[in-house]
Amino acid sequence: MKIKTTFLIILFPILCLAQKESSNWFFGHQAGLNFNTNPPTPMSGELSTLEGCTSISTPEGELLFYSDGTNVWNKNHESMFPDDTPADEYLHGYPSSTSSGLVVPYINNDDLYYIFTVDSHDAWYLQNSVGLKYSTIDMSLNGGLGGIVEGQKNIPLLPITSEKITATKTADGNGYWLITHYIDSFYAYKITADGVNTTPVISTLTPTIQAITGAHEGVAVTNMRGYIKSNLQSNKIAAAFYSDNKQEAYEDYTLPHPKWVEAVITKGTLYLYDFDNETGIVSNPVSLMEETDLGSPYGVEFSPLGNYLYAQIDYYKVEEVGIGHATINGVINQYDLAASDILNSKIEIYEEVYETSEDTNLMRGSLQIAIDGKIYHTTIGENHLSYIEFPNLQGTNANYIENGIFLGDEVFTRWGLPVFIQTLFEPDIFAINLCEGDATYFYIDNSEVTNIVWNFGDPDSGVANTSTEPDPTHIYTSTGTYDVVVEFHINSLPYSVTKQITIVENPIIPELPDLYICENEGGNGVFDFTEISTLISNANDEEITITYYEEIGGTPIENPTNFVTSENQTIYVSIKNENGCTDESQFNLIIHPSDFAPELLSIETCDLGNGFGVFDIQSNYDFLVNYFSFPVEIYFYNSSIDFENNTNPIQISETYENITPYFETIFVKITNLETTCVDSTSFELSFLEAFELPNIANVSICESSYQIADFDFQVQENFILENLSFENSEILFFISEQNLNNNQNPINTEEIFQNTTNPQTIYIKVINSDTNCIETTSFEIFAEECEVPEITIPNVLDATNEESFEIEDLINYYPYFKMYIYNRYGTMVYEGDKNTKSWDGTSKHSDKPLPAGTYYYVLELNRNGFEPKTGWIYLNK
Repeated sequence: MKIKTTFLIILFPILCLAQKESSNWFFGHQAGLNFNTNPPTPMSGELSTLEGCTSISTPEGELLFYSDGTNVWNKNHESMFPDDTPADEYLHGYPSSTSSGLVVPYINNDDLYYIFTVDSHDAWYLQNSVGLKYSTIDMSLNGGLGGIVEGQKNIPLLPITSEKITATKTADGNGYWLITHYIDSFYAYKITADGVNTTPVISTLTPTIQAITGAHEGVAVTNMRGYIKSNLQSNKIAAAFYSDNKQEAYEDYTLPHPKWVEAVITKGTLYLYDFDNETGIVSNPVSLMEETDLGSPYGVEFSPLGNYLYAQIDYYKVEEVGIGHATINGVINQYDLAASDILNSKIEIYEEVYETSEDTNLMRGSLQIAIDGKIYHTTIGENHLSYIEFPNLQGTNANYIENGIFLGDEVFTRWGLPVFIQTLFEPDIFAINLCEGDATYFYIDNSEVTNIVWNFGDPDSGVANTSTEPDPTHIYTSTGTYDVVVEFHINSLPYSVTKQITIVENPIIPELPDLYICENEGGNGVFDFTEISTLISNANDEEITITYYEEIGGTPIENPTNFVTSENQTIYVSIKNENGCTDESQFNLIIHPSDFAPELLSIETCDLGNGFGVFDIQSNYDFLVNYFSFPVEIYFYNSSIDFENNTNPIQISETYENITPYFETIFVKITNLETTCVDSTSFELSFLEAFELPNIANVSICESSYQIADFDFQVQENFILENLSFENSEILFFISEQNLNNNQNPINTEEIFQNTTNPQTIYIKVINSDTNCIETTSFEIFAEECEVPEITIPNVLDATNEESFEIEDLINYYPYFKMYIYNRYGTMVYEGDKNTKSWDGTSKHSDKPLPAGTYYYVLELNRNGFEPKTGWIYLNK
């Protein structure tokens, strides 16, 4: 007989079981998961249970029904009980029982299913518990929706038991063992084609879990709680006893009762047993908790290969009031079943620590294997399940994923997950790493496998296409779908399992650029990795998950859009597609300095009046341009608002005029054109100390000629010097304001100055040579008419010596004179003024010499009403 599995389906002749019978889960408050997809798809149902639940599906994964041990719902989520069914007419399980129900199919009848139930009672446990019962469901009833078979409901098997049940296959593969525990004994009921053997195989062995007698209302009889599980290989059983409280803890108590609390909460037990699936005998108890270990175990589960056991354990502290206890922490431990000392092989793969009393029992919850090979963990009041991703691996490599499966917003978990026949989960091919070019790792989830032969379905790989290793690796020649076939024996039974796998392309990380940023005021760089994420996403057609790390194997960066660092560093990036294929790369973060602007000297100038002046701001601009070794862009602003908004930069020049009187700040923004980093600086515009000039008195000098006088300006210059408060100066005199402003043609004060107009304004510029500040003033000069000299007119003109008729001081004092000369006949022979040459004895009419003799003149002085002078002159020849 060869047991054959194809496409994840294990076909057992006679049993007609396949792994997908456990593919639909309903648990907690209306929560559910469909394991026909990978990852499983969230769904919801009608079930709302505190702990126990179970379900069954067809070999192809189609839901048949599910139950909380009391009610049963069909695939349309309709109850198999009429609405008016009395409470005691439902199944006799209880939703707060750890494993309130478990479904086992009939042998050789695909329509019939047993559902085994156990109840729970916190008060009057011995008096009220109804024990282990079973009922039959016929899927041919109600148009194929199923129903409870009349007369085959709540059939008793064991009058009282704990909340623990599990099921596994018999050694010959033609039946099942239904196993429960009470006080100090295991009860194994064999289920075959003949039905349920109501005479159990009883194995009595440690520990002894006392049944509490009497009424204990308000008390949780927790020693009956906790899961029991068989491994997939049907040769081991693990049992979690949530506490080991004793009868004496309940005698004459009143609440709060610390002794009871301590007995209930602070000490449980965890045991591993051998199981003989041929005889049903449980043996060889191994305690997995030290006496000093005060934990309370609840959920247990075996790895698919049976090499590790996992247990969920809570730790409490005792309180004097209220509920009496609070969770300190909860852990999930892994035990190596191949170790010589299993107890001390314990590795804690996950811990959750609680700090407040409100966190009661948060870690407590079921551990349940699924057809995807993962072990799922529930805790109360969440909308997620956690899971152990690789339970066949040691220690933290098993990889506990907290809140790894989202269940939906309208549902939530409680303490239980559905229980199944454990052998529904074996054997199967598991393939890890289905990525192109990588080694795909294969294994069978059963440690009893022998005579194994693999065919990877990749003939192009040549001799590498087959292997006899129990857990081989194979590198596929290309992407695509392959049929993997493995033949093997388990306990002398031959199996042939086929699984179709798809080798997929790896995601691609393109060449990544380094990221540059300018440091902020705190000296940090704030980086946004969106550019990198976009490049990676655009390089891949499928959806990918991108994770960034500061170091290889480190903690993922939580906020890659706002990553703060104070130094240049390398960032490592890992991507994973929906198929779990990965790629890795790295890029650098480079922080450019933003503090590169130098301090600038203030610029001073002289006040032109009312606090305004002309400033050479070009000098600071030129300094900055020459200061940097890299190209820059520089803008000056005369207001902080314009500076912040990058508006209205001022014109940079040597003649900038301030707009704010007396004092002004120039804000400077500098951009490094190589890095685009921006820094700023500023400088002040201020005014030099002003000085005043003494009042220069006007000057009057007797004229040296008509309205002309000789002036010595060294007098005024010395006067100014005597009244200045500084030593180094330059004093300049000008005949016009234009010359003063243009600094042109200053008067040479070392020479006598003759006025050119009368009166005349003289302009003075005084320069402070230390500050270059300038003050100006002016004064008036006058050529005063003091005394006009008497004119002496000669009486002889000697033409033989080529003389002319010169009159001393005439032109100087009488510049507007007119001279007329007549002969004795009254004829005018000469007419002249300052602009004509003096009379030289010639006629004005012909320029010919006149004859010798006496001539007569009339001299009009034309000044101050002086009378004309007349007289004679003898022309000598």
